[in-house]
Amino acid sequence: MKLKLIPMQELYKKFPELKESDVATIRDWMSKQPHLPELTDQEIANFLHARYFSIEATKKLIEGHLTIRTHAKDIFGNRDFMADDIQMVKDVIVSVPLPKTTPEGYTVIFWKIIDPDMSKYNFKAVARLSIYVNESELLEKGPTNGYVTLVDMDGFTLRHMLTFNPTILYQLMLSVQEGYQARVKAFVFFNCPSFMDKFLALLRPTLTKEFSNSLKIYQKLEDLKEFMPLEMLPSDYKGGKEDTIKNLWTNYLKHLEERKDFFWEESQTRRVNESLRPEKSALQNQLFGLEGSFKKLDID
Repeated sequence: MKLKLIPMQELYKKFPELKESDVATIRDWMSKQPHLPELTDQEIANFLHARYFSIEATKKLIEGHLTIRTHAKDIFGNRDFMADDIQMVKDVIVSVPLPKTTPEGYTVIFWKIIDPDMSKYNFKAVARLSIYVNESELLEKGPTNGYVTLVDMDGFTLRHMLTFNPTILYQLMLSVQEGYQARVKAFVFFNCPSFMDKFLALLRPTLTKEFSNSLKIYQKLEDLKEFMPLEMLPSDYKGGKEDTIKNLWTNYLKHLEERKDFFWEESQTRRVNESLRPEKSALQNQLFGLEGSFKKLDID
C-alpha cells in the first residue's frame, strides 16, 4: 500500500504562502539537475514549508536531504520494514505521533523504551524505525507549524547510550540539521538520568547553534508542563488523557506495515546519481569526515 498523500489543494488552502508557481519553480530547477530524482508535489511542498517558502533555501535543503539519504546507507539503505532487526526493535521502543498538537500547532513524536532487554536493542534499527514514523506523518498529513520529538528517558541507561555508533549518530544529526523536510522546533527529554545532561553538554559543540538551542531537558514529568500540556500525553502518565502507549503504538505499527511498500520504493527512487552530479557535494565530506568529533566524547 502506498502512502495516502495529502491533496495539494488542501495544502494550498492551509498555507496561503505556498504558491503553485513556487512548486513549479522548484520542479523546473530539479529537472535541470541531472543527478536529482523526481519528487512529488507534496514532497516539494514539505521542503518549501520547512524553509519558510524561500526558493534558494529549499533548493539547498532538497540537495542535502537527497545527498544524505544516498550516502548514509546504514540509516537509509535497507528500508525493509519487515526486516528482522526492525521487527525486533518495534517491541523494544515506541516512536508514535501523539493524537493532538501543542497549543502552538506542533506535532509531537513520542519516543520511549518499553523493553530494557539490551539483547534486543539495536541502535541502527531504532534510528531507521523512528524515521519511518516521521516520514509517514509528513507526507500523509502535511506540514504543521513544527515538529517536536518528546523522549521519556525512563528505562534508558548508560548501556543504551554506549551502543551509539558515532558515525550513524553523526549522520542522523546531520540529516536533521541539513536534510529534514520539516520545521524542527524542539527535542524534549524528561525523566532524565544523571548522565544525560553531561552527555548533551559534550554533544552540543558538534551542533549548530539553532539545533543546540532546541534541546530541552526536564528531570521530572511534572516539569514537562512548562513546555506542553500534560493532558496531551498517553493515559499511562499522571495527567495524560490520550489512549495508552500500548494501544497508540499497536495501531501505528499496523499503519506503518500497511505502507511498507512505500519505504522500499523510496530507497530505490529518491537517491542522487553521483555520476551525473555537476559538482561534488560538500556534504559527502561531512558525512564521513567528521567522525573524529565524537572521539572526544567521554562519559564517566
